[in-house]
Amino acid sequence: MRTFIAIELPEKIRKKIFQEFQKLKNLDLIRGKFVEEENLHLTMKFLDEQSDKKIKEIEKKLKEIKFESFECEVGYVGVFPLKEKGNARIVWVKLISDKFKELNKLIEDKLIEIGIPKEENEFKSHVTAVRVYVVKNKKILPKKLKEMKIETDKFKIEN
Repeated sequence: MRTFIAIELPEKIRKKIFQEFQKLKNLDLIRGKFVEEENLHLTMKFLDEQSDKKIKEIEKKLKEIKFESFECEVGYVGVFPLKEKGNARIVWVKLISDKFKELNKLIEDKLIEIGIPKEENEFKSHVTAVRVYVVKNKKILPKKLKEMKIETDKFKIEN
């Protein structure tokens, strides 16, 4: 089973992000897969294919992690680029809190105990909003992404 560890976002936060990206979708600047509102989340670690047995091991290890609740907020909109200059592969929304890196380290340390290697790339707390197939307008898209503001209150991440 394709598996990942994620933090679910409060409904009102998902709704705000989704609404902002619907505006972007309506501009028709990109062709891609816009993530459904109910599927917006923060991926803490992608685990790829895992057996049911391994998933039970992972769940057991994750239950051992103790952390205090913390606040975070929605930040800016960004992209993960392809190697080709000017193209975007993923459009995302930054989630801001220093605690995400600490939590990611706790997760990585626990999972290494059961043979799951640490991620090579540095953890970046983001919510994927669009998987881009084609950028239709490479000049206007960056400007529109910079203009996007997702106004929300701070919200809590709880254990």
